[in-house]
Amino acid sequence: MNIIMMVGNQAGIIGMLTVLANGHTIKTAVCYDNITIDFCKDYNIPILKSIKEQPEFNRAVGESDMLLSVHGREIVSLECLKAINCINVHPCLSEYPGANPIGRLLADGNKNASVGVHWMSKEADMGKPILELFINVKECKTEVEVYNKLYPIYARVIGVILTLKEK
Repeated sequence: MNIIMMVGNQAGIIGMLTVLANGHTIKTAVCYDNITIDFCKDYNIPILKSIKEQPEFNRAVGESDMLLSVHGREIVSLECLKAINCINVHPCLSEYPGANPIGRLLADGNKNASVGVHWMSKEADMGKPILELFINVKECKTEVEVYNKLYPIYARVIGVILTLKEK
């Protein structure tokens, strides 16, 4: 399967490694930071800095089976949503959609974190849920500690969704 990825930070790296480890091709990666850019350079993955790079992004959409966002920072167009299966991976999706979910989880004293996956829709983080796996993070005091516990969960949920064909 050819996949377009929208990626940021370590979670984005884990997403790309999971896609590659499962035998798929990353057609293009929209990278939001230097760590993902460097990874793509090391693996000869074509890089875009934004989905607003229309000709290149539209060409990648036409040549791909799925758009997978792992800490992506842009909302895809309705045209893209209609043209290709678009899936978003988000920490604490059901409890904390939107920005800074782990910070909000810690501020609330919540001890259950998760990684959720949903079909993208025109409203950010509001698409139909596909899967969400939860873990206890009671011993975690910082965002870094929570993410370190969640990274293996990212790989698990991405591995599952790579078997999906369409909505």
